[in-house]
Parts: sequence; C-alpha cells; structure tokens
Amino acid sequence: MRTPIGLEMWPAERETSDPVNAITSSWIQQAAIRSALRAGNEALAVRLASLIGVRDENKLTDLIFYTRHPERQGRRLERSEQQLIREWLDVRDRVVRPAFRADPSTGTPVPPTTSTPPVIQVADREVGATLAMAARKVVSLGITLEELILRHKAEFGDLPIEVLLAFIRKEAGTHLFDDATAGYWDKKTKKYVPQPKFYELGVFQTPAGIHGCIPDNGGRKCTYDPPGRNVESSQFGKGWHRLTGKYPTKDTWRDPTMQVRIGLWDLSSTGERIAAEFPALFPSKSSEWYIRMAVLYSFSKGAGWTRAYLSKYKAELLARPEDQRWDFLRGKSAYLQGYGTKPQFDPENVNEKMALAAKLRTVRGTTN
Repeated sequence: MRTPIGLEMWPAERETSDPVNAITSSWIQQAAIRSALRAGNEALAVRLASLIGVRDENKLTDLIFYTRHPERQGRRLERSEQQLIREWLDVRDRVVRPAFRADPSTGTPVPPTTSTPPVIQVADREVGATLAMAARKVVSLGITLEELILRHKAEFGDLPIEVLLAFIRKEAGTHLFDDATAGYWDKKTKKYVPQPKFYELGVFQTPAGIHGCIPDNGGRKCTYDPPGRNVESSQFGKGWHRLTGKYPTKDTWRDPTMQVRIGLWDLSSTGERIAAEFPALFPSKSSEWYIRMAVLYSFSKGAGWTRAYLSKYKAELLARPEDQRWDFLRGKSAYLQGYGTKPQFDPENVNEKMALAAKLRTVRGTTN
C-alpha cells in the first residue's frame, strides 16, 4: 500500500480504461458487476468483485471511482486534484470498507456473512449470459435491452424485470429482435417438426402469422416470410394494430420498441383475462402464483389449458394458500375440448424461468 505525503493511500495505477475489465477478464463476471453498477448499487458491485477473489481495497475503490468518472479513461490521479482525491478516499471509507468486516486474526478484509449473494449466483453461466443480454445495446435506440423494457413495462402490467429478462433468455435466447421461430428441430429423430404452425416472433416470441414451413433436405422450407400469413389474426398482429392502427410487414416486424410493447401487452393482457375469469383465485396481480399460472403458464401451454386446470381444481386450489397451489397442480390431469386430456400438469418451463428470475434478483440485489 503506497503512502504519499499527506495521504494514507493513493489510487492504484490503472492497466485499462475500463474499471470492470481491470479486475476480471470473464465476461460473465463482468456482466454481473456491470449490472450492479448500472443499478446504482455500488456496495453490491464491491461484494460481487470480492466473491471472484478481488480483495485489494485499492482495486475495489478504483472500480467504483473510475466507474463514476469514465471521462478520466483510467488516468491516475495527480496530487493537484485534491477534490477528486477526497472523493476517492470517501469511496473507500463509505462504500468499500463498509462492505467488509476485518478478519481479527489477519486484518484482511473478507466479505460479510450476511447480505452477500452466494458464489453460485455470480458464477452461474446462465445468470451471466442473461445479464450480458440485458446490457446489450439496441443500436437503433442507443439504450440497452433492459432500459427499453423498463421504459415500457409500466404500461402493461408492470411485471418484475427479473421475470421479464428470464423469460426473454429462455424464449428468444441470443437472437432477440431477429428471432423468427417456425417449428423446432427434434434432437431425438433429427427431423424438423413444423409445429406450432405459426411464427413466434422477437424478444417475447409473440405468436404471429402462419409460416407454412415443411421439412426439406434435412432443413426446412417456408411458404411465408415473417410475420406470416394472416398475421392480423394473431396476437402479434392484434397488438401491433392496437398500438399503431396498422399491421406489421416483413419490413417492419423487427422494430425493437414495437416488439417489446407487444410482448408486454400479450403477457399482461392474457394474465389479466385469466384473473378476471377466476377472481377468487387471483386476488392480487403481484403474487408469484399469479405470475406463474395466469401469465407464464398461459404463455407456455396456452390460456385454454390454464382455464381447464383452474376450472377442474378450483375448489381444491381455493382451499390452499397461494404458495401451495402451484405444487398442488403437479401431476394433475385436465381435459380441453378439441385437444383431449393432458395426462399431467407440466410446470417445468415456468419453473425454469422463475428459478432464473430468482437468481437474477439475488445477484442484482434489487427488483425494478
């Protein structure tokens, strides 16, 4: 630790102008720390950095200080910059040091035993990938994907941001605004399966028009380009028309703002319809039970199956607390006219999204 005249410690020499890159080369770890910094949670960023092995309080102070001052591009402080030096010391004393407690045997700073995310939350590759996805710039708008969602989610149900990010990660993966899903590839048979018959478009994979795809030489051949035939009858088309008075075309369907607004509308409006039909089962639209069953299960399996299960087991569900209803449905069967009997309730798609959302919430330390 350096001790120049008049100072008990001096900011460390920077190896890079990016303060996050300076402490780790792992993009997953970088994404987690940047997410905390973007949320304004500097203490969480310090704890996350400590969990990957950064225990030097100089480096941790640099992380916060140079994030606050990107205009410096990592330039070392000079003795003449007394105001900035005082700020650096204030960061150390008020942000970095309080995030630690001293080990009485060594005096070495170690993470506190409470309020610290478990290591698995930081090291989890899917969490890191999701945070990186959230931080991706929407080039045409100059903001990140997460900022775009936050800009519009209050218009449509105001679902938790972690649930929305987990949803996009599981449904759209890395394709995001260019994603036009048309059927799927069966890994067991190694054949293309053209089901469902409609496109699922964009970051929220909103149901759109008919694709008309068929297997073709180990791949597929589609009759209609996205957004598909009869798009005006689909949720994607209805949402687009509701917001603009027009319908999407092959030249406009990739619009990021429209995809986000339509996706949020599709999720929230379906959930609200289910809640309106079963008001006793969904007294609150902010409960985890509502998000799981009315919103996510309706998207995953269809609102028809949601209604079928809620109708058949309404009395049993009402007799249970909300936090027991989801597990109660596991393994249950239901009948839907035109589709027959579903032999058992399948919660896995929803469970995966909610598990990822919980990890994100733990790592970020806040919910928007």
